[in-house]
Amino acid sequence: MKKTKNCYYDVLGPADRIYIQHFRTDGFVQDWLHFHSKYELSLVLSGDVEVISGRNAYVSSKPHLRLHRPFEFHTANAKQGLTYECFVFYFTAESLQSVAQSFDLRSLFRDGLTMTELDGDCLECARALSSIVLLDIDDRMRGIVLAGLLSLTERCLRRSGPISCGDQLGYIGSVLEYIESHLTENISAAELAKSCFVSEQKLCADFKAHMNETLHQYVVSARITRAAMLIAKGVSPTAASAECGFSDETHFQKTFKKRMGMTPRIFSQTVGKVLEFPEDFDEKDTKVPPRH
Repeated sequence: MKKTKNCYYDVLGPADRIYIQHFRTDGFVQDWLHFHSKYELSLVLSGDVEVISGRNAYVSSKPHLRLHRPFEFHTANAKQGLTYECFVFYFTAESLQSVAQSFDLRSLFRDGLTMTELDGDCLECARALSSIVLLDIDDRMRGIVLAGLLSLTERCLRRSGPISCGDQLGYIGSVLEYIESHLTENISAAELAKSCFVSEQKLCADFKAHMNETLHQYVVSARITRAAMLIAKGVSPTAASAECGFSDETHFQKTFKKRMGMTPRIFSQTVGKVLEFPEDFDEKDTKVPPRH
């Protein structure tokens, strides 16, 4: 199993455009977490998929709609051997202004990840709408299709509610919460093990099994993730480094680039131009447990 990495990427182009991808594959595995600046709506028509956001895992073998808030780490894995078909829409509030000004995107995307399953008329409606984007249509028609899917999402959430997440981590979840609350402190494996009533050897073994990296590696990763979130909110890289427990600025810069794919300065310049609502940023942990 490869180590899970965090990365930032975006769909390049004008902010008032809607970008659409269509996948039909025999399953896939992502071994990285990513986030981007645009809203994301995914329509999954077939496949058995696991989506992970923060410490939560969401699993569904049914058609569903999925909403990802901007700048929220997530990843997805689809079971191999089963056809996975998905339409993905990337967009901004500006993208919808000409066709649907009534949507409250902040409310609809209030959580980092929202999933709702489809069946009956809702599924048929989703199929019909998605089939339109396979045609040679203009930007306005893309907006109409997206507005229809957003309306469908609202209806399904009112009727059936969101898919609830599952807890895969056991007591390791408590360890992650402690790390998140004490990132600037010296985190001792011995003290963590004592607080969880297990031996240090068991803690380290269980942690490595769940998180696919050692406790120390994870702490460094969590600090980099927190720093990225602070920088996205407008905090300077230097201040973010200090706030996340890095005493060596050079080490911080090298580690940040390795994890995020760019230096803190370039990340700040890139994200600062497109961030829509930093005050709503969700600071949950962003590591993914490996699949077993």
